Amino acid sequence: MDLVINRNYSPAAKLWHWLTATLIIVQVLIGWTMADAHPHVPPDILNSTHMTIGLLILLITLARIVRRVLFGGPPFEPMPDWQNLAAHALHAALYVLIIIFVLSGWANATAHGWPIRFFFVVPLPGFFPAWSGLRAFSHIHNWLVWALIGAVALHVLAAFWHHFVMRDRTLVRMLPGGAS
Repeated sequence: MDLVINRNYSPAAKLWHWLTATLIIVQVLIGWTMADAHPHVPPDILNSTHMTIGLLILLITLARIVRRVLFGGPPFEPMPDWQNLAAHALHAALYVLIIIFVLSGWANATAHGWPIRFFFVVPLPGFFPAWSGLRAFSHIHNWLVWALIGAVALHVLAAFWHHFVMRDRTLVRMLPGGAS
């Protein structure tokens, strides 16, 4: 009798994964249209939306990490050790980049003296008093977006490589309703 191992992600894990991906895409698009990039765009609504989405991404990412630590995830598809190590390293890098990216945005908002309101209502504290000397966080935040985009691109390319070249279930098991 063969032991059947469920290699699919749970519906909740899939939802959190795709919600995070969608919010990151929306976040990057909003970030590129904000007042700093385009002076004719009103900053209040876009900045507040950008900060709220960033905080949502942070909360979802932290919840995903806690869930993963407590419950683990399905085993990876069989693959060489180096690929297994690379997959774990890339997933860890994505989580770290997301957290640092959001925190650098929060620090950037603090340095500029911008009010931070979660869902436009709940005021959140800054990391430190507003001071123009700390506006380097803007550059850090801008560089981190490119690092995150690169890591996400590598993640997507790896999933496609597994699907189209290796012909395994790595991609399918994370798709909504992914077949068993």
